[in-house]
Formats: sequence, C-alpha cells, structure tokens
Amino acid sequence: MSLTQSRGLTDAGRWTAVATTLAEHLDALEKAKEQGATVPPPHSGAIEAARRFFGFVLPGIAVDQKRGSVAPVPPARPSQAMAAGISNLSIAVKVMRSEKPNASTDDLEQVEREIKSLLGTLEHLQAGKPLSMTERKELALFLRELQRQGEIERDAKVAAQERPPRAYSSPAL
Repeated sequence: MSLTQSRGLTDAGRWTAVATTLAEHLDALEKAKEQGATVPPPHSGAIEAARRFFGFVLPGIAVDQKRGSVAPVPPARPSQAMAAGISNLSIAVKVMRSEKPNASTDDLEQVEREIKSLLGTLEHLQAGKPLSMTERKELALFLRELQRQGEIERDAKVAAQERPPRAYSSPAL
C-alpha cells in the first residue's frame, strides 16, 4: 500500500463522483420515505470516501489553527498529509461559503463543528440509522455544492487543454 497522497485526494474535481453518488442516495432515501418503499442500502464505498474527505479537513483545521498535530503519518512524508488536509479544508470552506453566502467561514471552530456534524451524519448513514430531515438536508446541500464546484473545476481543466482550431487560410494564388 502506498503511503503517498495523490493530488486526486485533494482537488474538488476528484470528489465529484463521491458527492454525486451520496447526493443521489439521499434523494433515493427521501423518495423511499415519501412512498413508503424499502430504503435503498447506502453505497459504502462512497460513504467511506466522503468520510476520508472530512477526515482530511479536520487535521487541516488543526494545522491552520496551529493547535495540534496532524493525524499520524509516517515521518518521511508528513507534508503530504498536511497538504491534503489544508487543500480539503479550503475546498470545504469554499463549498460552505457558496452554499451559505451570509454565514461566516472565517471562524474555523464553527467550520470544525459543521464538518464534525456532517461526519456524524455520514456515520449514521453508514450504520443504517435514520437521519433527521435537517441532517439529510445539510449533508445533501454540502454534497450538491461540492458536486457543482467539482464539475466547474473539471470543465475548466478541459477547457484549458482545448486549443482553438486554426483559422482556415486559403492557399496563395
């Protein structure tokens, strides 16, 4: 098993599939509840990946606040875990600012409380416990915004790699 963190763990575009899968699952939960149907099982891989995302954010907060150490990592490469934490923290803050424009995300203690709340909701979802409407809506709101930002980022990367076609020039007569 590799101990390195790929860039894929730290940019919003890479989390799009996770956010999409979980947001769609939350929609299916809502629909099943409304129709009295069987609740679909959660997608454990997506839940685990989302928990990993939030797991990177919390040490990023600690590093940013300089109040604690990062989660245990091999001493040879601690900067990669810190980079993933700070990068995912910036993604989470950007998502929170976008989904709640009037809320302040400058208070990292408030951000930490919200991240822990979302992480707790994911743990309830993974355990098959029923979610309150508020828990479900807060998680869905965060995931939809993460999905949106990831798609924007991915589209921007594609656009940056595309070259405009050369203008047609007629042969000299």
